[in-house]
Amino acid sequence: MEARRQQAAGSSPLGGAPGFQFAVDAGSLPRSPHEVLAGADVPLLIGSNTDEYRLWFPPAALARISEMKLLLGRLALRIPRRAVAAYRSAFPGATTGEIFGQLATDIMLRGPLTTLARARTAPTYVYEFAWRSPVRDLRAAHALELGFVFDRLGDPEAKRLAGAEAPQGLADEMHSAWVSFIKTGDPGWPVFGAERTTRLFDTDSATVPQRRTDALDLLP
Repeated sequence: MEARRQQAAGSSPLGGAPGFQFAVDAGSLPRSPHEVLAGADVPLLIGSNTDEYRLWFPPAALARISEMKLLLGRLALRIPRRAVAAYRSAFPGATTGEIFGQLATDIMLRGPLTTLARARTAPTYVYEFAWRSPVRDLRAAHALELGFVFDRLGDPEAKRLAGAEAPQGLADEMHSAWVSFIKTGDPGWPVFGAERTTRLFDTDSATVPQRRTDALDLLP
């Protein structure tokens, strides 16, 4: 962990850490998964959380993100002005910091996974975890879904993110989907495909076309 801390010194959630990570050995991981998954002839289950950024940026940090910081970030990453406008439309009432966070979420996670899903020909199943935690205004933050996927809502670490009253029914649903995928290669909803079909996990889950694509597709 100390070596990783030194390696990532000076990086940021939006800019990312240096472009390499530790591996056990070259024989077990000869190439990075992001380089080979597009052509891998195996089923893939992949997704992201609606508000990933809220684990990295607490409310006080979000409040400090000004329009100038958003502008500088947009220029540095070559994000079109139209994209920022599309995110404001998709998240009416969001603060400047929250728009910055949604851009970070999609640039780091939802954008790359969508590009990968659209490039694959093997069965690819996409989800979005949208249930909002009541803890510290985390909403659907990064890592929140893990207690649901592994059906461990009673674990102290899961409670730190999801609280003590997280919906067990959602954990039952997600755990069953992951087990089904492991056993059969099918989690129980249609493949992503041209329709960009996505499973939206929430208190009342649904299978829908991928959300906020107008904004997502404008990102570099």
